[in-house]
Amino acid sequence: MQRQNDFNHEVIDHQIDVHRSEVIQNLKDCHLFSKLNDEQIKKISGVFESKEYKAGDVIFKQGDHGDRICVIKQGLVNLERKMNIGKSEATVSVLYLGPCRLLGCWACLLGESRYHTESAVCQKPTQVITAKGSDLREIFKSDPYIHISMLMALCFMLGEKVSSIYGAMESL
Repeated sequence: MQRQNDFNHEVIDHQIDVHRSEVIQNLKDCHLFSKLNDEQIKKISGVFESKEYKAGDVIFKQGDHGDRICVIKQGLVNLERKMNIGKSEATVSVLYLGPCRLLGCWACLLGESRYHTESAVCQKPTQVITAKGSDLREIFKSDPYIHISMLMALCFMLGEKVSSIYGAMESL
């Protein structure tokens, strides 16, 4: 019986190592974390967990409180925004995001309380890694370089997002 328990623990430990290696690679490939070194990525990887969604599942809805960020491991997510146009309502596709792209409430990285400005809808089976902003902020306290690097990357990403929103609004 002890031998079976040892085997089970080895299998579980191997699965944890494989999962963590996948998380680390996803973080390295994501623009937000791309300037961090291996030690910093490993530090951050410990607060991420994996989630799986089916096509049509909603990761978050417009108006939901945002306290997490997500990195897409695989799949395709459509960010869509509902807008009132006169007496009717329209849903506008803002942006499609694939592997290694970031979504969620970026303000949570700053400790700000915000609500999602769009919904994230899976277009096909999708896997994400996700972390609470509060957990990442705790890591920032221990390594200011991580904090500064991520804030710089966020500035560039926000600029891209604003451009895509203006583009979507022009298509109306």
